[in-house]
Amino acid sequence: MNSGIYSILNESNNLIYIGSTNNLTHRKNQHFSLLDLKKHFNKKLQNAWLKYGRENFSFNIIEECSLEKLKEKEQFWINFYQSFEQDFGYNLVKMADRNIVSEQTKEKISKSHKKYWKNKKFSESHLANMSKSNSKFWKDKKLSVEHRNKLSESHKKILIQIDKFGNIVNEFHGIKEASEKTGFSQIGIQQVASGYKRKSIYGYTFKYKN
Repeated sequence: MNSGIYSILNESNNLIYIGSTNNLTHRKNQHFSLLDLKKHFNKKLQNAWLKYGRENFSFNIIEECSLEKLKEKEQFWINFYQSFEQDFGYNLVKMADRNIVSEQTKEKISKSHKKYWKNKKFSESHLANMSKSNSKFWKDKKLSVEHRNKLSESHKKILIQIDKFGNIVNEFHGIKEASEKTGFSQIGIQQVASGYKRKSIYGYTFKYKN
């Protein structure tokens, strides 16, 4: 099975993009190639890529699933990571794509859009209005204090790493440090620590210290 849910994680600030595909290997190459070429369809993700650099982004497979489950699973993980919120991630809309199409179809759509926009001309005033509108959207978008604190605390809490014999082998100041020192993905560690989807990662468990 090569279909499933993936993320693109900015390891500098923990902002995340959630997506789904019927070809995980091809999707990673497609995203990173477009980002390197400065032609990615997600401008927010593209701007972050240019600001932080390729070396600070990782492509992670969250879970593999059947084509029939893609939309449902993608929506779950978008909601789980709140990746549609400005301070949490790079997804531009709250809802998962309603139509899961083949990579070949996506490429055809992409080419069609490129041809359209290449020939499309805007006046300077129209471009200024679009820019002003986008700025207003992000400026007016506010996160609840509860949501801010929830994300912040999950990455700052003390984490303990436990081996299969129940011994505490390490203690970390947050998920990011645990990932950097163990080499495990931040998403994997978070899933284990939160008790969702997986109970261990490479034979270890992680728990938040009380």
